[in-house]
Amino acid sequence: MAQIRYGVSVLEISDSDPNFPWSPEVIALRNQIEAERLKAELTGLRQQQQQQQAISSGKVVMIDNSMWQDAELPDKMNWKDACKYCENLRLLGFSDWRLPNIGELKIAYQHKSKFRNMQNDSYWSISKYNDSYSWSLNFYYGGDGYYYFQGINYLLCCVR
Repeated sequence: MAQIRYGVSVLEISDSDPNFPWSPEVIALRNQIEAERLKAELTGLRQQQQQQQAISSGKVVMIDNSMWQDAELPDKMNWKDACKYCENLRLLGFSDWRLPNIGELKIAYQHKSKFRNMQNDSYWSISKYNDSYSWSLNFYYGGDGYYYFQGINYLLCCVR
C-alpha cells in the first residue's frame, strides 16, 4: 500500500495495481496540486501588477518592501483617530493599511524626497510610550525623541 501525502490529507493506494501512477485518485490529487500552484502563481502576479499600478498612480511611494500613502492624506487628528483612519483606509484596492511604527517613520524620513505630499511637520507612529502617549517623528528635522499625549492632533501617513 502506497501513501501519498498532501497537506494533512493522506491518499492510500495499492501499489500492486499496475495502473498505480495513473489511478483516478492520483490523477485527481495531481490536478488539485497543479491547480493550487497555478492559483498561487496567478495571485502573486495579480498582486505584483496591482502594486505596479499603484506606484504608477503617484498615490503611493515604495520604500524597501513597504508601500506608503502619498495622496489623499488626511488633516491632523489625534492618535486614536489616526489608528482608525489607517485601519479603515481603502486605497488603490488595498485594505491592509496601518499606522507605521517609529522605526518605519525614521526610514520614511530618510527617503522624504520621494514623497510629494509629506509636510515638514510631526507624524504619528503606532509606537506607544505608555497608555496615554505615543511616539512621533518630525519631518522637518527628523526629530524622533518625542512622545506626545495621544489627544493632540498630528499628521499621519499610512503604510502597508
